[in-house]
Amino acid sequence: EAAVKSQGYLSAEDVIGKKFIQWGRNGIIIGVARDFHFQSFREKVQPLTFQMGDLATFLSLTVSDENLAAVVDNVERKWNQIAGGIPMTYFFADDAYDSQYVSEARFGNLFLSFAALAIVLSCLGLVGLSAFSTAQRTKEIGIRKVLGASVAEILGLLSKDFLVLIMIAVIIAIPVSLFSMNRWLEGFAYRINISWWLFVVAGIMVVLTAFASICYQTLKAANTNPVKSLKSE
Repeated sequence: EAAVKSQGYLSAEDVIGKKFIQWGRNGIIIGVARDFHFQSFREKVQPLTFQMGDLATFLSLTVSDENLAAVVDNVERKWNQIAGGIPMTYFFADDAYDSQYVSEARFGNLFLSFAALAIVLSCLGLVGLSAFSTAQRTKEIGIRKVLGASVAEILGLLSKDFLVLIMIAVIIAIPVSLFSMNRWLEGFAYRINISWWLFVVAGIMVVLTAFASICYQTLKAANTNPVKSLKSE
């Protein structure tokens, strides 16, 4: 189909039966195959022709995954009967297609590893900061509890400052991430569109993860007996 369009024709029916010359050989177009990706998705589908002749450089076979070694041996025996002394070399189509995306797969794994490491380090930092902040406000927590503050109010008091900073970070990160992802996707001729709800879900997950990281220390401080808090120093 791409070859048909490259020659200015509108439909496959317009070229059936027409003569053509390619690489010094005359031929007649007997059919048009649908476009398919024989290159990476970074490239648009290019014009491609198939020639029927006496010389075959590749044979495509559909085989079953069951007992694959025996199938390959059987094909090799048939090949030796037909092709004489020409050695048979073969590859699997799925491996050939997968090899086009090795760099993307490696990039994805590397990005995932660094993202997981960043999340772990961030959570450890939040735990440390929340522990430090709670220790600094031990007496304040005790006085507030004596004056009737509930556990939920103290939890909100201790986590409010952290959550505000996290929300600011999310607001900054969303446009940066959107720009970076769009720039990366521009390298592909066939690409998806990034949905806005992905960033909303990511932001909610970040806030929940951060809240869970600081929740232990804040709940521990909020449930501490105020008498012990006031006697801490």
